[in-house]
Amino acid sequence: MYLGVKKTRLLNGQSLMKLACVIVACMAVVGALMAQAQAQMTCAAVHRNLRPCFLYVLGGSNGTPPERCCDGVKAVADAGETTEDRRCPV
Repeated sequence: MYLGVKKTRLLNGQSLMKLACVIVACMAVVGALMAQAQAQMTCAAVHRNLRPCFLYVLGGSNGTPPERCCDGVKAVADAGETTEDRRCPV
C-alpha cells in the first residue's frame, strides 16, 4: 500500500480477451433490442400519426387528404417490415 492506495493487478491477456468478448456480446444484445424496439411502433404513435386523417376519413374534408395525413400514413407504413409490426389493437 502506498499512501492509502492499494495496488491493483492489471488484467493479463486472457482476462482482457474475455472482458472484450463480454463487452461485444453485451453490445450485440443491446443493439438487437434497440432494433426490435424501433421496428415496432407503439399504439400511441400510430394514433398520433393518423390523427390528421380522421376528418378526411369521416368525410369532413374537401376531398383530398391533408398533407399531414399522408405524412402520418407514410410514417406508420415505414415503421415496420410486416403488417404485424404496424398493427395496433384499437
